[in-house]
Amino acid sequence: MLPMRDRIKMVHLDLEVTNVEELLQQQVQSLHQAGFLSEVEEPLRLLMEREAVHSTAMGSGAAFPHARWEGCTEPVIGVSRLCPSIPFGDPVMGPVDLVFLILGPEEDPSRHVRLLGRLAKLVQQQETMGKLRKATDEVEFLTHLKSALF
Repeated sequence: MLPMRDRIKMVHLDLEVTNVEELLQQQVQSLHQAGFLSEVEEPLRLLMEREAVHSTAMGSGAAFPHARWEGCTEPVIGVSRLCPSIPFGDPVMGPVDLVFLILGPEEDPSRHVRLLGRLAKLVQQQETMGKLRKATDEVEFLTHLKSALF
């Protein structure tokens, strides 16, 4: 099993989108174009359905859209830093500017939950969240992210 740092397959910095659907479309499309997803439609549908049931905004400007999909053999993580931030379904949680998209295998819900839990701990690390927001490039962003996760 790959360590979490090797599951981060895409980073977009200062991505400009206007809503959650456009964001998820771009994230899934990027993962597909890079060869990490075999298609766009089904994972996007599952992610949008999940958001319709309950927003994955976690507060502190972060969201963790996620879904389990039968076309996924190993968990895949894509990260986007948005500029400007966008509303993410739950107005109480405020706008979101850091988005950690997680797609995992349908048959492995426990691993999916563990990944979510580890990533969700980032919200409590204000220093790390600040560093992610100020990173000037993908290398610096990933360095801060990986050091917080391991």
